[in-house]
Amino acid sequence: MFGFATTVDEVIDGVDLSGKTAVVTGASSGLGLQTVATLASAGAEVVAVVRDPDDLGELVNGIDAVALDLARLDSVRAAAVAIAAQYPRVDILINNAGVMFTPASTTAAGELTAASSTCPVRCPISDTARSRLTATDSIAPRPANLVAMS
Repeated sequence: MFGFATTVDEVIDGVDLSGKTAVVTGASSGLGLQTVATLASAGAEVVAVVRDPDDLGELVNGIDAVALDLARLDSVRAAAVAIAAQYPRVDILINNAGVMFTPASTTAAGELTAASSTCPVRCPISDTARSRLTATDSIAPRPANLVAMS
């Protein structure tokens, strides 16, 4: 059983994600960055969805980075289309991107930045990837994993 003192290494121990594709939004820092590194260490092909792919630094080796500006819905849609075009199958989608404790501001579309960055962004990525969210086990079909973090 896992608890507060459980390490990432303990959670991923014995997990083989070879042949699996994982997409992680908000992957340039914090939980997203740790998630990318952990999934890659278990053998997954990882797509890091970030505002600036250069933010990934050392992790860029072996990790596919897709640019995404959460404040622009057209950017969200473009990222979703790019992922869908490049990956015929997505086994794990982790919607981690979001902002909090930011000064009050609005996007170019006039929406509150904090709200537009955490709520509707997940829908276009998830909707576009839905047809790709299928994973098959050699024994029996099973659904892919969709995780929303906030």
